[in-house]
Amino acid sequence: MLIANSVGLPLNAKFSVEPDGDDLAIILHSGGGRTRSGSSRNADYRAALTLLLVRLREHDAVLQEALIDSTAVAHLPEPQRSLLVSPIKLADESDMEDVRRRLTAAQGSLGQRPGAIKAGNNSKRLRLRVSVPGFTPSDAAQLAHALSKDTSNDRNQDILLPTNNEATDLQSDPQLMLQPRGIKAKGGERHYQKSVRIGIQLADLAVDLRHDGNILRQIYPSGLARLWGSTPAAAGVENYKSKALRDRRVGDDILFYNNKGFFARARIVHLFRNQEAARAIWGADEDNQTWEYMVALDDLEEFQQPIPAEPLLQALNLPAPPLRSLTLVRSYEYDRIKRLLPNKQEPINPSHGPNRHPTRPGLNERELLSVLETLAPREPHKTPRSHLALTLLWSIAHEAKHGSRLVRWHKFRSELAPILARYTSVDPDPTVAHPFWHLGSSVIWEIDGIDITATTTSPPTRLDVVNPSAGLTIDASRLLKKSEVRTRAVRTLLTHHLTETNHADLLKELGMSGYESATGTFDDGPDSGIFTGSLGGTSRCEVTLQRIIRSTKVAETVKAIYDHHCQICGERLETPNGGYSQAAHTRGLGAPHHGPDHISNVLCLCPNHHVLFDSFAIYVDEHWIVRRAADNLELGALRRHATHPIDPAQLAYHRQLCGLLA
Repeated sequence: MLIANSVGLPLNAKFSVEPDGDDLAIILHSGGGRTRSGSSRNADYRAALTLLLVRLREHDAVLQEALIDSTAVAHLPEPQRSLLVSPIKLADESDMEDVRRRLTAAQGSLGQRPGAIKAGNNSKRLRLRVSVPGFTPSDAAQLAHALSKDTSNDRNQDILLPTNNEATDLQSDPQLMLQPRGIKAKGGERHYQKSVRIGIQLADLAVDLRHDGNILRQIYPSGLARLWGSTPAAAGVENYKSKALRDRRVGDDILFYNNKGFFARARIVHLFRNQEAARAIWGADEDNQTWEYMVALDDLEEFQQPIPAEPLLQALNLPAPPLRSLTLVRSYEYDRIKRLLPNKQEPINPSHGPNRHPTRPGLNERELLSVLETLAPREPHKTPRSHLALTLLWSIAHEAKHGSRLVRWHKFRSELAPILARYTSVDPDPTVAHPFWHLGSSVIWEIDGIDITATTTSPPTRLDVVNPSAGLTIDASRLLKKSEVRTRAVRTLLTHHLTETNHADLLKELGMSGYESATGTFDDGPDSGIFTGSLGGTSRCEVTLQRIIRSTKVAETVKAIYDHHCQICGERLETPNGGYSQAAHTRGLGAPHHGPDHISNVLCLCPNHHVLFDSFAIYVDEHWIVRRAADNLELGALRRHATHPIDPAQLAYHRQLCGLLA
């Protein structure tokens, strides 16, 4: 059986499903070589393996074992053909491409003749032994059918518009929309020029937009909006367009296509359906259909030279140009082709007027964190740094939840005032106005709708009348979309300006639990990225229990390697039941870290050093030296063992959270 990608095209990779004891086994045929017809055999082996893992994760599967299943090693016992240290609960893995890489990288040395100089190939025939809830060994055919296609499309055959909360979770990765502009003869060029490049005045559409206008005016405080639309997909037909309209999300990127190339890129900030507004903007096509499935766009870039479409489409296993239909590229596929796209540049903003604080071009991570560390307001005596830090934390959380950078003053005051009242001792009304206004002198803060150059003070009464907007600049927002940068930013604000605040309580109230420690959180809140929907107490307990069992297996392996001796101090705690130590994940399993549950991400530590490591008081440098974070004092070398591979990338992540540019 062949596996189809997210847009329905079959990949060149065969697989099958069969019973395997009490479980099921997925057999992925080997890649490489040629068929009798001369075509490449299973050329999409890696992409197929990633897709199988992704779809197994959707079914909450546990990968019990991964074995080389080729004829050359069939005589070997399973432990000698195994690619796993321990079972993997796929729902706990955030990056299936990383899991795939671990499976393929481990293949090279297995089954080699003694003395072989070169490693073998890493696309061997695989047997993935899995337990899948709802599937018994007699359900092999049903599981094969479920895995062969994008099952996420079966959840609802109607085209739905996701809510902002569903689409902009802190941990969700953007997808990519491939959008044909449309030919000039049918108005494509004119439509793009009018509603994307120039923009649409919302005041001209007040009647047609109805309730959608309120949301768009929050997104575009200047009143000038970038809008695009699509006609409905054919009823009852499952194709590229219907999948794209159904599964696109706020936060996805969009590439505009014309004449065998992609000429512009933007980001989706709102999804809505409005036939009247679409007709007012673009009219109707020859079938009297309107472009009513509409998107609001931000961060528009127009490339100096169009990006050739053929290499990009080929890498996605899509038909060669011309691109004829709106097409959705899933996030894991988008990651594979980002190298073919230019780095994001300063976007074309529709409203850079005198009332808009200019965005600083080229803001980088180091500069962002330096600004957050110093937080020098215009009038320090009026705006304590703790108030600025609370305001920025609230803004980071608000954008992640709602997808909009800028927030109107009235909403800003009503939502931030309780936070400031709870975590400061100052009367909240004037306090909210001060950070809203005085952060405007910073390169990471933008104010729109009022002239910040006219005066250095803005009384609350003036803000009430004008109702301007404020929030993070585009550059700051883009940097903070990276989980590593966002985590470091949150920790910088907490440790430099909110030392007297209960960090756990504050972050929980903001919906950002887990940022205060290296462990993270396993709560199923909006920031966890682990669950969607509403879960009752029973299912929550079941998931937690599975995590503990799985973590224990990995942890016990590492503890056994060191016989419970701490890798930092060498101490072994003795109890009546034997030695005692703790497993510390260098990159926490919980949100927002989402580290892998693998021995390469675990250290064996005593309780004291576990606490220090988890609270970012100590770190391991690039030369395996343990140091104190406060002053970089050397505490000794990290003890290592030949059978325990430690991932330097995860230690570098931990160093970054300690405030070091690792």
